[in-house]
Parts: sequence; structure tokens; C-alpha cells
Amino acid sequence: MGPRKKASKLQPVVGSCGGEVLLRPSEPKDYINELSHEVLCHIFRYLPMKDIMCMECLSRKLREAVTLYLRVVKVVDLCAGRWWEYMPSGFTDSSFLLLLKKMPDLEQLYGLHPRYLERRRVRGYEAFSIPGVLEALQACPSILGVETSHLELVEAIWNYMPQVHILGKFRNRNGAFPIPAENKLTIPITAKIQTLHLVGVNVPEIPCVSMLRHLYLKWVRLTKPQPFKDFLCVSLRTFVMRNCAGPTNSLKYVPLVTGLASARNLEQLELVRVPFLGGLIQHVVEDSWRSGEATGFNISPKCFHQSNVCLPRSHKYCKGPHGIQDLLSRFA
Repeated sequence: MGPRKKASKLQPVVGSCGGEVLLRPSEPKDYINELSHEVLCHIFRYLPMKDIMCMECLSRKLREAVTLYLRVVKVVDLCAGRWWEYMPSGFTDSSFLLLLKKMPDLEQLYGLHPRYLERRRVRGYEAFSIPGVLEALQACPSILGVETSHLELVEAIWNYMPQVHILGKFRNRNGAFPIPAENKLTIPITAKIQTLHLVGVNVPEIPCVSMLRHLYLKWVRLTKPQPFKDFLCVSLRTFVMRNCAGPTNSLKYVPLVTGLASARNLEQLELVRVPFLGGLIQHVVEDSWRSGEATGFNISPKCFHQSNVCLPRSHKYCKGPHGIQDLLSRFA
């Protein structure tokens, strides 16, 4: 049952003869079209982008207000703040390009989470593809950052638009185990990203990414023989590696531990089923103390259990090498 309609007011009208009085319902007043363009643009700031685009076809004044709003907007969220959802369906390469061309001052694009993207364009077929998204992003001269969760799209952005930052937390949504063959990602050294959360992905190696602060790896297959050869993330605060497949030789994980020791602000370290050498962390810490440097390792004795290592920010290694040696020998 729909909402109850309000009864229209009757307006008296004098007949042509002068004697009869007719009652005619008055038309409802259009309050929206009486607002100025500035007020309408201010209202658009609190509406989802999907609703704003729907208003474009209601009246000429609303279409002019939407055009004016898109011309000056700098931050757009296609998912209305719901990062776990997908962006509105129905986009094609041409419609997405037309939308972003209306935003010449766009700097940050959030919610670019398409449900499906074609890898390449097909002649004579209108679809939503990765080359079409790149063309639309390149049409925005002021674009600085994009939020997405698509593996192939983020790799294309790193390759063709290296100056663009990956905003928020990158989390791929097609993670599975066993790992599908199409789930693969190559991380370049120049990647501008702060949080990377990968689940069920084939990754050749973990390079030196200076901006990376949080790295989560779960069910990740490291395909290169030495995936941590160039690993060095000085800004790293969180490193989690759970049930990943990689080299079986524990010597190849030595660069991983030495790279983690260079992270001065490391707050959480979790290694599950990682075949590193026994006493390796103790050796790295003692060498750093001999050289007069402090490591970024933090340790909690309750978290040591076989191959599981969790290092929250409760106990620090700054108490001296002797206390560390007793602690590691007790829980090794």
C-alpha cells in the first residue's frame, strides 16, 4: 500500500457569466525549482552519487545544478561510504568516460569497486573494461588517488598511471583457496599504497615499497625462488603472513627478517607456518645491538608457539640483549 496522497486545495474561479463560482484544484507548488543553484549544490554534498545522477533528468534546473556541482567537485564516492559494496551497475566505457569528463577538478575517487570488468575491449560490443576505466581516469587531469579492490585494475593503474595513489585499504574480493590461476598480482617498487591485504593471490615477490605501512598476506603463493630478496619497508607497522606457500628452504626467509628489523615503527608481526631458522630473530636483534642500532621488533612472550609468531606492542626489545636471549631461549 503506497503513501496517502495529500488532498489538493480547491481554488475558487469566477465563471464567464459572473454568477457561477467554480472550484478548481490548485497545482502543487514546486519548491525544488525555486531554490538557487548554490543551495542545490550544497544539498548534493549529502546525497549519494547515484541519486545525484538520477536528478539530472527531472528538470532543466536540476540538470544545470548537477552539471555545476560536478564541475567543482573534488572528492567522489561511488559506493556512498560503503566500501564493502559494489559500485552501481550499468556502467559502460562510454558512460563512465562521459561521467568523469564532467569532473575536471576531481582529485580523489572512492568506491571504484566494479562487480565485473572485461580485460580488453571488444569491437562492436559496449562493455565495462579495464582500458575504458584507464581512459576515463586519464581524462581527469587532477586525479591523485583511486580506491579499488580489483586486482587487474590496480595493477593496470600501477603500470600506466604510476603517479596515482591507491586510497584506503586495498582488499581483493575474489580470494579463494585453492588459488585460481587468474588471481595474480605483480607489485612494483614505485607502488603508491599504504595498506595491502591479499587473500588467495599469486605474487612473484614482495619488493621494497617505501610507502607501505600495513601488509596482510593470507593464502598467498610466492612464485619466485627468492621472493624476499629486495624486501625493505622502513615505514611498515603491520606485517601478517598466514598459511602462505613459498620456498621451503628456510635460508631464503633471512632477508624477510632483516627487512622487518629495519622497520622502526613495527607494531604487529604475525608469522604462521613460515619456515624461518630458529634463533634468527635473536641473531638479528643482537647484531643490531652490537652496531648500536635498535630494531623495530616488539615482542610478547605469550604469543610464541611453534611456528606462530605474533609481536604486539607490549614488550619491546629495548631492554637489552641479555633479557631478549633469556626470553627467546625460553619460548623457542
